[in-house]
Amino acid sequence: NMDNKQERDFILSAICEACNNPVHKIKTLAFQCLDTIAEYYYEYLQDYMTNIYQLTTDAISNENEEGVKMAAIEVWNTLSEMESALIDEEKEAIEMGTPLTGRAPCPRYVQAAMEHLVPLLLRLLTLQNEDDEDDTQNLQESAATCLELMSQTVEGLIVPHVMPYVQQNIQSQEWRMRDAAIVAFMSILDGPSTSDIGQYVDQSIQVMLQSFQDDHPVVRGSAVHCVRKICAHHLEGL
Repeated sequence: NMDNKQERDFILSAICEACNNPVHKIKTLAFQCLDTIAEYYYEYLQDYMTNIYQLTTDAISNENEEGVKMAAIEVWNTLSEMESALIDEEKEAIEMGTPLTGRAPCPRYVQAAMEHLVPLLLRLLTLQNEDDEDDTQNLQESAATCLELMSQTVEGLIVPHVMPYVQQNIQSQEWRMRDAAIVAFMSILDGPSTSDIGQYVDQSIQVMLQSFQDDHPVVRGSAVHCVRKICAHHLEGL
């Protein structure tokens, strides 16, 4: 019974303990449980977020098993989606001049974690899968999805945490770094306003077009997708 604090403490304690289990399948299931709790019992997370943050970031950073990493990332995907909806509701209340009733303001866990979580996700963007016929989600795609959802939640606040990485690696000699930089940039285009990211859009477009001729097909494909997203979200920034 999640409404009962004593029982809730017991449940969360058991799940968090399972996140450190040496058996990978159990760890994966434990993070999937945290993901479900984040979706259905978000309002009860405050007492447990420090532990959840430590467990998920440790798994993303240090876990060897790909499935465990992806399950930990999914917790932040769900938190981002939940908070995006709450923040939109708050903005609507402000615009209509009506008080927010029935709940406290969004605690913005994603914004609080962003400074330390974003570098972990950026590191995973270099783990591309070169097999075009493999449709299973890989770590790069999982990290990119999380960055995209985070950007939709925190909007322009994510720009200074991502753009130094993009600028440092966009013309790297290593194709994986070039691709990671393009994917990082592409992943945050849907969140910030053009006023927040427009200068980078304008600066990057020539490099993106040049990347259409990159030696590696993965980089070429990412550049095409990036320009498509630029045109969809920030055409006025060009």
